[in-house]
Amino acid sequence: MTASACLLPGETAETAARVELECLDVPAAARESLLAELHRDTTRETPSRRRLFRLLVGRAARRRPLLLLPIVHSSSPLGVTEREAWGIVRVGPGRVRVVRASAPERAEEMSSDELAETFVEEHFA
Repeated sequence: MTASACLLPGETAETAARVELECLDVPAAARESLLAELHRDTTRETPSRRRLFRLLVGRAARRRPLLLLPIVHSSSPLGVTEREAWGIVRVGPGRVRVVRASAPERAEEMSSDELAETFVEEHFA
């Protein structure tokens, strides 16, 4: 398993990530938060997909409002669950106003990265 993951025998993914961050000259103060983010993303079933949300905000939402419908598939028990819909409207480069179905009067503004993190964390964590 370690060979397929490009790890040396006895090496963990976290150790490899630490070494890579050091090699990339990432400041020591920033490493722990980056490692925590990597751990969150690799342990959840659905990663945050920042690039997808940047594309949605940068291209699709530029022309029209979008409706995001989180659909969760489960195997035990077998089924599909629809969660709270979110409407997004582009308010500027890389920024959107988010309206949740449960509280349409409380719109909030966020970046595409914040949208990706928040949407995935609330619906798929």
